[in-house]
Amino acid sequence: MNLKSLGEFGLIKRLTARIPKKNRYLRLGVGDDCAIIPFSKTKDLLITTDMLIEGHHFRTGWLSMRQIGRKGMLVNISDIAAMGGVPRFAVISVGLPVRLSVKDAEELFRGVQEIAKKTGVMIVGGDTNRSEKLILNITLLGEVEKGRGLTRSGAHSGDRIYVTGRLGDAALALSRRRHHEPPLRLAIGQFLLRRKIATACIDVSDGLLGDLGHILEESRVGAVIEANRIPGKSPLKLRCSGGEDYELLFTVPPRVKVPKKIHGVPATLIGTILPLKEGRRMIDPNGQKNRWPKKTGFLHF
Repeated sequence: MNLKSLGEFGLIKRLTARIPKKNRYLRLGVGDDCAIIPFSKTKDLLITTDMLIEGHHFRTGWLSMRQIGRKGMLVNISDIAAMGGVPRFAVISVGLPVRLSVKDAEELFRGVQEIAKKTGVMIVGGDTNRSEKLILNITLLGEVEKGRGLTRSGAHSGDRIYVTGRLGDAALALSRRRHHEPPLRLAIGQFLLRRKIATACIDVSDGLLGDLGHILEESRVGAVIEANRIPGKSPLKLRCSGGEDYELLFTVPPRVKVPKKIHGVPATLIGTILPLKEGRRMIDPNGQKNRWPKKTGFLHF
């Protein structure tokens, strides 16, 4: 068996099968947007990390060094947003090809610093090394109200499914800015937590259906999605599985009211959580109920 046949998430499951998800020092480990660690009487610590690799996540001919730095910070902050948290500290590690100029390296770090300053993040350390391709890896630490971090495991049958913004634009490059610079949804995640609206939440990084699948798996439920409700101007396939949207996907109890816009961003009802035995369904544009497609999102292998 090779990595391609096993797949990214199959590999993660295999590698982490014997790693405990919880103990006295760990509230939530592998399997969510962030790990959650008890920190004080009022706060939990959030930890997340994401890596961007040249030729896989970006091309230097498409993005400037500054844009790459900004994107690297934003995709990490998106994980904190999905937990309803506040980002605080970052550790930056880079692999730099010798072909890069000193100015290139400075511009990369300038992009990182711009988003850090905008979101109140302190850069507290990191590492540099030589590599064949440009690599940017960021580890981000944040905080959330103790015991209240939004996770993937809280959805229940009957909950409604919402998503913010539009989907598919980054995959189709309908919005060049969306591909280069993911949206910042921190305030929305914090709103969902503060108002006790969401039962589960995840950021849409690998595609709507793929990321919703993580909620369904962790919550042990099914779902039905209405294709005509999925927001965006791109083809349905890309809205479902395009990836790199970095919007927030969340579930809400039936009686909880969701504003049409949260901090100026539309929140769209796209489906309903079902009992596990009812599986995963989609109502297509013709009103027919079908199983989900085999490809539900972006895969690294």
